Amino acid sequence: MDFFDPQQNNKTWFSSIAQPLHEAERLIASCEHCNLDGAEIPFDNILDRVTGSEPSVTDYVLEHPPKCPNWCREILEKTLVERKRMSIFAKKKQGLGLMRPSPNGN
Repeated sequence: MDFFDPQQNNKTWFSSIAQPLHEAERLIASCEHCNLDGAEIPFDNILDRVTGSEPSVTDYVLEHPPKCPNWCREILEKTLVERKRMSIFAKKKQGLGLMRPSPNGN
């Protein structure tokens, strides 16, 4: 039995995205393993924002998943995370796809 999904043919796949992955990793404050109540955003949502990709047509395959800054657990595409709060300067750059956490994490 074939499990062909025609929607998959219209997807954009990112498998080697070192720079955007590092940008997204710096935005992680915690993950679902260490922050059950605060981690509500799938990591691929942050990747979509950093890469400027359309979520409905983009999937990610992480060769080297980032690690949670608290527990050092791997963060996969669908792992729930909490974003670091960003400074006003970083929020202005967000429109350019460049999101950086503030130095003090706020």
